[in-house]
Amino acid sequence: EWLMEMAKEECRMRAVINAIAEAENLTVEDADIQEVALSNGYDDVATLIENYSEDVVHESALRMKVVNFIVENAVAES
Repeated sequence: EWLMEMAKEECRMRAVINAIAEAENLTVEDADIQEVALSNGYDDVATLIENYSEDVVHESALRMKVVNFIVENAVAES
């Protein structure tokens, strides 16, 4: 049951990330993938992709780009 809830939460999170990316026309570029590599301690993208797969790296880069977009555009309210 716990595992099923985690899977559902991951699916919801991916749906939100993808919806924000689509609405804001955010796409993954080489620089985004390089940032993921560096933030995970890799000197080169090829090794990162070899260890995690291109799909996982692309998804991580998109997630990071969306989170950065949200942080940069957040408006504090009191």
